[in-house]
Amino acid sequence: MNVKPLQIFILLFLALTASTYFTTVITLERFVVVHWPLRARSICTVSTARITSVLVCVFSLLYAAPEYFAVYAEKLPTSGEMQQRYKVEPTAFGRSYQYQVVYLSFLFMTFSYMVPFITLIVLNLAIYFKVHFTKYHLFTKV
Repeated sequence: MNVKPLQIFILLFLALTASTYFTTVITLERFVVVHWPLRARSICTVSTARITSVLVCVFSLLYAAPEYFAVYAEKLPTSGEMQQRYKVEPTAFGRSYQYQVVYLSFLFMTFSYMVPFITLIVLNLAIYFKVHFTKYHLFTKV
């Protein structure tokens, strides 16, 4: 199997995005279970998990797609070495203003870091306070 470094890079970026959003989805599911325990059985179903998984995979694939067109890898000649060497350089699209500013600066920062991080903070704090206050009210009503 001849796998190029560019393909590995794209797969790593895809996996990074997918794992970030799967972690966020799991936290969202925990939030639903803690805040609405009676409705959680009807909200957190196998079909909901399948749909969510497909959506996360499709989003990750679409989000990683520009990376495929941003760089290219050129195989360098080797002198009897066992390992292959590649030279990776940006394409015209990879050097463009839209890619550099819009995708790498704004979209990458927003969707790879800000949205998942803020969502995780808010949901985990909400879970913590719900558990803390429920525990407090259970032990003080005696």
